[in-house]
Formats: sequence, C-alpha cells, structure tokens
Amino acid sequence: FINDAVIPNLHAQLQYKSPSLLAGVAVDYKSLRPALKVLSAPGATSYIATTENINSASLEAYTKLTMPHFILKGEYVRGQNLYDQLMMGGYLAYGSVPNITYKPLQVNSMWFELMGTGKKFVPGIFVGYSNNDGANESGTAVASYARGIAAGATSISSLLRVAPRMEWISGKFKFSTELEITSAGYGTANVTGRVPSE
Repeated sequence: FINDAVIPNLHAQLQYKSPSLLAGVAVDYKSLRPALKVLSAPGATSYIATTENINSASLEAYTKLTMPHFILKGEYVRGQNLYDQLMMGGYLAYGSVPNITYKPLQVNSMWFELMGTGKKFVPGIFVGYSNNDGANESGTAVASYARGIAAGATSISSLLRVAPRMEWISGKFKFSTELEITSAGYGTANVTGRVPSE
C-alpha cells in the first residue's frame, strides 16, 4: 500500500558524528488508505467509497562506536506498521462494513553488533531481538494485514537471533564463516494481535 500512497513517507533525523562516534535519532511517519471502497452493508453486493486512513509513527535510535581494536554498532526501533521495512507487523481491520477502521501493529526491535578491526582475522557477533506489542484497540479484529501476526490465530510473540562469525583475510582473498541461531516464540494472538504471556 505504501507504493500507492498519495502522502509520502516522512522521515527526519538528528545525527552526531565524530571520528570515533556516530549517533542519531529518527522519527518516521506514514499515512495509508488501505481501501478506496467497501461493501455498503454486510452481505451486500454494492460498494461505497471510504476515506478511512491508517496513520503510523516510529522512533529509532542508533549508534556506532569505532575504537582501535573493535567496532560496536547498535539500534533500537519502536514502530508501527513496519511491514515495508521487512519487519513483522502491519495493521488490523476492525468493525463491520461499511464502518471499517484500521489500527497499526506495534513492534519493538533492538540489535547490536561487535566486530574486530584486525587486518588478518576479524571476529564478530550479531545479536537481535524483536517483540510484537500488538495494536492499541479493544474491539475484535475482522482481518489482519501483517507479517507474522494475525489476531485470533497463531502469531509471533518474539524473535531472537544470535549470529557469531569469523573472517580470515589474505591479500584480496577473504574467507568467512557464520553460525546463525534464530528462535521464535509463538502463541495464539488476542483481538489486539498481541500474544498473551503464559
């Protein structure tokens, strides 16, 4: 839907740079109209125009620290409807035709990466975590337009990835190996798209 949106995605950043430190914060906003028309009544065959939009906002903070023997990078994102950023999430539809409303699903995501700066051998490790925080709505969702989350159905509660790696460098030749371990917590989501804790 973002490809067809009339209102562009708005993004603003504040950034600080020095020889050893990069740090920044960003805000992101988008407004989408998921449907141009809806059924005029339950079971009807005729349609009426709709102007219902879904508005989503996100906050991001990131940093990169460069030291003589290592580089440390990290990022935190708390955002809504991040489907277009290849993350889990999206939005839910509530109500009944013709009164359909939309609420964005919210996720939290954080990761860090630590890597060496050697010329011959470069170790590194990536650790990332993301969780589903659901939609801010108490009604019953009638449809889910999301990645990994569906109200009233099996959905992802959280994701954890740990990926250590090693690189060997010799002239223009580089050999790398990486081990990735990814774990996902699943459960049945409630009407908000959130998976209740056991």
